[in-house]
Amino acid sequence: MLLPFVHAGLIATFLNPTSEPRGDGFAFCRCWRDSDLRETKMKPYIAMNTGAALEHEDVPAKIDTICGGAHSVFDVTAYRELGAWLQANRRAAPHNPFTMAYYSAQATEIERAAQPTQVASAWILDYGCGSGVTLSYLHQRRGVPSSSLHCIELYDMVPAESKSDFNLHILQDPVADLHTLAHGILQSSFDVVASFAVFHHIPDTNVRAGVLASIFAMTKPGCVFLLSDWDSMGTLRLDMWYDVAHHLLWLLMGSGGPSTKASLAIGTRYEGVTGWIGLAGQPGFQPDSVLSTAPHDIQKSPLGGFTQAFRRPTSFDSGAWTEHKHTTFKDERRNATSLHSGARSRFNRSAADAARPEPRAIAMVRGFLF
Repeated sequence: MLLPFVHAGLIATFLNPTSEPRGDGFAFCRCWRDSDLRETKMKPYIAMNTGAALEHEDVPAKIDTICGGAHSVFDVTAYRELGAWLQANRRAAPHNPFTMAYYSAQATEIERAAQPTQVASAWILDYGCGSGVTLSYLHQRRGVPSSSLHCIELYDMVPAESKSDFNLHILQDPVADLHTLAHGILQSSFDVVASFAVFHHIPDTNVRAGVLASIFAMTKPGCVFLLSDWDSMGTLRLDMWYDVAHHLLWLLMGSGGPSTKASLAIGTRYEGVTGWIGLAGQPGFQPDSVLSTAPHDIQKSPLGGFTQAFRRPTSFDSGAWTEHKHTTFKDERRNATSLHSGARSRFNRSAADAARPEPRAIAMVRGFLF
């Protein structure tokens, strides 16, 4: 992502700015005081994201001093104290997890999903591509023609030098325009559709269903949709930790922390893999276990990171699908309209909050957050 802090783009459209923060503003220390979360999730995650800028053990020691008292600590206070300590004790530039190895890993995953089609001959869509680094990598390093690479986003975040690497589709209306593309020029076009850590920022079930229906329509029969996200495993404590992880990474990357209780809420809704399989099955996707993350690897990940692969069947009940897609589109359109207007207002933030990266930048760090 740019700097790598960019607008959240597609993700921000679906944020609910009125949502309450998880843990009612006391999530950070609540997670740290949970010994299982602290040892199996938080400490490994911190170690992944400090790099050479800090000693790995120093950050947990500082958090111990922040959260070690008998009283509850308000998240804004905790993040402010930790952020000031990080700034004062950092020995080098903040660790940036947005490395070329990260984008290469995404490209490799897409390349594997395209088989038996050679990736250079495949048509590929990145739903919510941000600044499009993965698509540029596929064009420049893997030889995929720019005409075969597509991104769907809300804002143009692509650097000038990368604009010729792929086709960018900007949605003015994130529901109606997506539906038009999916049932128009992009219908049944793609060998691989990929979406990396986008969907937990779409909290409304009907909107999720509508997006998945449009993705189904854009996928060629017999081809693959890769949904990468964070597995909630059905537990509220993991949901709370995942929100804390967003804020913690911003601090570790050198950004300021949230300044108000309202800014603690990032509009997320996490889902288990089983839930995604059920939702993606509504338009007709079928799970592909060969291309999907094994359950034991999800369990080991600090953020429950997974890729669940789906295939569009080579044939399906077109009559049932037609009825489903029209019902879904109406529900999706109604629910997303209010979210869309609210999300754009998210960019009218205070000067203090404007220094923080948007969720898209953090959510994209799949190889590191996961």
